[in-house]
Amino acid sequence: MAAPLMPTSSPGIYKRGSRYAFRFRDPQGIVRQRTARTIAEAKRLRSELGADVSRGEYRELSRVNLGEYAATWART
Repeated sequence: MAAPLMPTSSPGIYKRGSRYAFRFRDPQGIVRQRTARTIAEAKRLRSELGADVSRGEYRELSRVNLGEYAATWART
């Protein structure tokens, strides 16, 4: 079972065990959650991701491995 999210003094940033979790909305409005090692890193990443979403540059991380990508690339 995962450790509970404990609120911090920074809005949208929570402490979970020894790491910090933060939430943001992607371009489709879905709430996403990422983690960081320090609160400063969490604040920086949250700010960067929010700016990427507002500029239209946000891309969801892909879990496609190299073999699957190469097959798709070869077909196109």
